[in-house]
Amino acid sequence: MMRLIPALCWVMAVLWCLAIAVIAIHKGALHIKSTISKTRFLTIGQVVAQMISVVLACVPYGCYPAIVEHLSNQVDMWYSKVSIPSAIYMGIMLLADIVLLIMQAHLADVSHAGNIADKNVAD
Repeated sequence: MMRLIPALCWVMAVLWCLAIAVIAIHKGALHIKSTISKTRFLTIGQVVAQMISVVLACVPYGCYPAIVEHLSNQVDMWYSKVSIPSAIYMGIMLLADIVLLIMQAHLADVSHAGNIADKNVAD
C-alpha cells in the first residue's frame, strides 16, 4: 500500500485542479459576451482553492523521497520514468487553472465596470 501513496496523491491533485477548472468555467471564465453581466466575482475561496492545488501538486513529489527506501526496484524505476511527464502535466493543469481564474476575474471586472457605467447613464 505504501507504494501507491505518491500515485494516489497525484491523482487527488489532478482531480482538485480539474474541479477548480470546472468551477471557473461554470462561473464565467469562458462565457460569451452576452452573458458577461451574469459573471460572478472571483471569491477568496477560489483563490484559497488555487493555493491548495499548488500544495497538493507538490505533495506527491515530496512524499516519494520519504518512501523510496520501501519500494522495490521495479516500482522505483516506474516512478522515475513517469516523474517528468507527470510533473509537466501537473504544471499545465496549474497554469490552466490560473489562466481560467484570471479570465473569470477579468470578465467580472468588465461586467462590474459596465454595470457601474449603466447606472451612471441612467442617473
